[in-house]
Amino acid sequence: MQLHYICPHWGQEQTPPEAFINKVIAAGYAGIEINAGGLEKAHWLPLLKSTREKHPEFIVVAQYPQSSPEADQPVYHLYRSGARSLYARKPGQR
Repeated sequence: MQLHYICPHWGQEQTPPEAFINKVIAAGYAGIEINAGGLEKAHWLPLLKSTREKHPEFIVVAQYPQSSPEADQPVYHLYRSGARSLYARKPGQR
């Protein structure tokens, strides 16, 4: 079994996306964990695509932190949009 360490984006949202990705790669992490609902912001999807083209082994774990159905209603459409965008890009395939 091989372990891969990923860097969470949580707590680093103020860091520009390019700087965050560069910092993660320079630190030796295998990839990132990021909130799927925020992937449409700040051109994350094109950046992740270009990162995976340069570093095909780069891992992206997109998660949706869920608190309660009532609290999630305002951001649910962002999650679905992010999930559909990720699915359309066929993660794991080049």
